[in-house]
Amino acid sequence: MAVLRLVNNNSGLSMQHFNLIKWMIWQEQLQLGGWIYVMFEHMVCFKFKEALAAQKEQELIAKLLSFKGQIPGIVEITAGVNETEETGNRQGYTLGLRVTFEDRESLQQYGPHPLHQEFVQSLKGIIDNVIVIDYPIK
Repeated sequence: MAVLRLVNNNSGLSMQHFNLIKWMIWQEQLQLGGWIYVMFEHMVCFKFKEALAAQKEQELIAKLLSFKGQIPGIVEITAGVNETEETGNRQGYTLGLRVTFEDRESLQQYGPHPLHQEFVQSLKGIIDNVIVIDYPIK
């Protein structure tokens, strides 16, 4: 979000105009002074060693959803239990996470963030595997 910080700090824009520009960037990768702002999608599929109780699944989901507002750069976050009808493609992955980040920098700062690391540590002993996919939203 370096471009927006630069615009906000140096341009004298009202907060209303600043928020409009921010929204436009999130919607259409607005080009500002030669910089193109690109958001990133982060998707994770979780496979556990054993089936989790519904209460434990909901606790993990709630923890993941709590990241928004606590970890900078998260635009949107969703998480849930896998309900696919394509049971042959499930391969044991029972929980999914999708996070939209403001930019690549926000995604890079997410990994070492203390809340994220606390969540990762909470999976020790119960997680079998994860699949992670990160891609720019174009």
